[in-house]
Amino acid sequence: MKENDYLKKLVAATALVLFGRYDNSKGGEPLRTALELTEKQRTSLDTLDREGIQVIPGYYSTAQCTDLRAKIDSIIEGARGAAWVDEEKSDHRVNAAERVSPEVALFCDDPFIVDIARALSHRETLPRFTLAARLEHKEGGKGSGQGWHRDSLGFQFKAMLYLSDVTTDNGPFQYFRGSHKRFYKIRNYIADLSQGFADIVRYSDEHVAKLPQADLMTVTGNAGDLVLFNSSGVHRGMPTRAGNRYALTIYFFNEPWSENWEKQLLARPGGAAPTPRASA
Repeated sequence: MKENDYLKKLVAATALVLFGRYDNSKGGEPLRTALELTEKQRTSLDTLDREGIQVIPGYYSTAQCTDLRAKIDSIIEGARGAAWVDEEKSDHRVNAAERVSPEVALFCDDPFIVDIARALSHRETLPRFTLAARLEHKEGGKGSGQGWHRDSLGFQFKAMLYLSDVTTDNGPFQYFRGSHKRFYKIRNYIADLSQGFADIVRYSDEHVAKLPQADLMTVTGNAGDLVLFNSSGVHRGMPTRAGNRYALTIYFFNEPWSENWEKQLLARPGGAAPTPRASA
């Protein structure tokens, strides 16, 4: 690890221990008025605050999922150099797929999900994009996300839509309930110090084995199930044993859009100006 990376991680983790939180938010207008949420949205917020994750079965129909799987295949093939693929040729990803697909854009702009993200972050607007992903079984594959990790020590929220039936064979999402909370992050911080402080947001299997296994949630389910989660919690895509898994995932960010992000996203058709989707 580079020295400046080490120092950044040390400062972030120390702030977490001393001050109780590490919020990497650098922008976004605070909510001007309280959001008018439905009872279902309020239930989601309560569950996400307590557990860090919620599963909503049957959010999309089987027919919609069938159409979106075909769309993802087309997007990945058309993206060519813009698609990210891991070393094992298992994890195929295209960021900002909503730019080339009205169907994906409809999911990215879903008001039920967007308003939950706004309420969680207390922000009027949140930049976001949608990842289109196809996970194929390959020997040696590490699974979606390349192992156990947190996306951030601060706020980050995601909404993942299963487009395939998901069993323990084809890479179910796994999450440690409650790991988005401060005491869990401090526990990881202390363990990382004992391991030489290699990385405070990525964890080995040995490290994760020391976490309370009763908190581990393996999300099997059906095509159309929606998984909402605070991605500052410890999670991964379980390594596959057979089959494929398709999913769409909305990434919400509690900080300003940057040119560095833009470089990781699918180019806009016709070279349109890089303005991010906003949540309001």
